[in-house]
Amino acid sequence: SSIAIIGAGIAGCSTANSLAARGFRVEVIEKNGAIADEASGNPQGMLYTKISANDSLLSQFYFHALSYAQHYYKNLLHISTGSTTRIIGDLSGLLQLAYNQRERDLFYDLRERYQDYPEFVQFVDTVTASKQAGIPVECDALFFPQCGWLNPPSLCRYWLAHSNIKTRLNTEVRALHWHDEKKKWQLLDDQQQIVTEATIVVIANSHAAKQLLPTQYLPLKSIRGQISYLPANSVTQALKTVICANGYITPKLNQLHCIGATYNLHEDSEKLEQKDHNTNIATAAELIPSLKQHIVTNGPSSGRVGFRCTSPDYMPLVGAVAHHHYFIKDYGLLRKNANANLPCPGRYLPELYANLAHGSKGLCSVPLCAELIAAEINQEPSPISLELKKAVAPARFIIKDLIRRKI
Repeated sequence: SSIAIIGAGIAGCSTANSLAARGFRVEVIEKNGAIADEASGNPQGMLYTKISANDSLLSQFYFHALSYAQHYYKNLLHISTGSTTRIIGDLSGLLQLAYNQRERDLFYDLRERYQDYPEFVQFVDTVTASKQAGIPVECDALFFPQCGWLNPPSLCRYWLAHSNIKTRLNTEVRALHWHDEKKKWQLLDDQQQIVTEATIVVIANSHAAKQLLPTQYLPLKSIRGQISYLPANSVTQALKTVICANGYITPKLNQLHCIGATYNLHEDSEKLEQKDHNTNIATAAELIPSLKQHIVTNGPSSGRVGFRCTSPDYMPLVGAVAHHHYFIKDYGLLRKNANANLPCPGRYLPELYANLAHGSKGLCSVPLCAELIAAEINQEPSPISLELKKAVAPARFIIKDLIRRKI
């Protein structure tokens, strides 16, 4: 089978690599002139997720995803050392500060729940936190010994360096057409010309998936985020771990720290905004009083704007793409009775999958989600439970809308 993947960010590239490792021939198609050019282009992305004291599907999913990602990347960093596509990153720890009363309460709830998993998370006082950070820290913290930061563009280059993967840049897919006789998808550009044909397609182009008819109905939101680059000096360069709370600051890379990131809803400017630099500076200075003077006086040298793609329930959208029309027809009973016994399984578009809406937690969720899609395509057992699989399935929103009588 030939597989086409639309989008060369971390979702598309990780999926391509998981499929290529299983022997599939994969073509990755990217509208920009470089891979990892949009939200996946930040120099330092955090591998981390906020863990929860409850047992919701959201917290179960991200606990699984992070546990998997930590081992996965550790292995990858080791393998890639010395290769031409070396992955840049440091997974020697991350501190999440208990910086206000709500976070302190959470700290104690989590300690009760996770105290037997020191390899996953440790609960440290200010003295230990300061030692781990390399600079004075003024509150207790959660220490994630296997988390840290990775450089997403280097990760994408590594994933795409597989001999079974071909990458095509500067090519935008604007429509998908299923050719019934050939049993293939035709991927068309804005002139309706065929870009390529493939038996299987994975849509991994973030919020641009809304432009494609089969995934037009998905409730994807685009949230602007700006990070700021802070020049390192003799004091700030002592920082050894990522520190995060309601913002974050990273150890230096190429003499710059990344601080961020803003959440600008309903804003679509791609330009750097001084007000957002000010927000990032204020948040970082508040987080680490010992660096306040250096953060404020150094000021940002520049920064970067990206647009996170998120879903209403903060879970990614991963799996087969439903046939919208038939799903509504087959599951119409749900409008009358949310617990109706449905007579048939849902109908899906042939060999069409989505891997979308990873939000700001993409580094955490994409390794597991890439495996989920590759396992489904290769007809292997799923790496996650049926319950979690349903929780990330793109079709869940059609079901929810029927129950709420929105469609």
